[in-house]
Amino acid sequence: MEATIIISTQYYENYGDSQRPHWKPKGGFQFKVVANDELIMYTHDLKAILTEMVAEQSNDHERFEYIEHEVHFTDPYQLSTMQFEQRVREQFEQVCQQRQSA
Repeated sequence: MEATIIISTQYYENYGDSQRPHWKPKGGFQFKVVANDELIMYTHDLKAILTEMVAEQSNDHERFEYIEHEVHFTDPYQLSTMQFEQRVREQFEQVCQQRQSA
């Protein structure tokens, strides 16, 4: 059976050059690996492997630093978009009403 590993990283951009780099953090970036679930479970140091793989994606212009990872053995369950949007609208209306009465 396959599992998905989601790797969260800090993404940096180089505002200098290769001789004098000036790295600025620009936000998060995710990588994904799909692998055999038993192989994942019996890996001695998964974090070290993922850290190395992420670092190998870096170059003179962009850099990635490992933050954390999650192993997903199943696909996420889809919640209702309509229900979510309705609840956001209701919450927005409540906030507007509270501000008007204040």
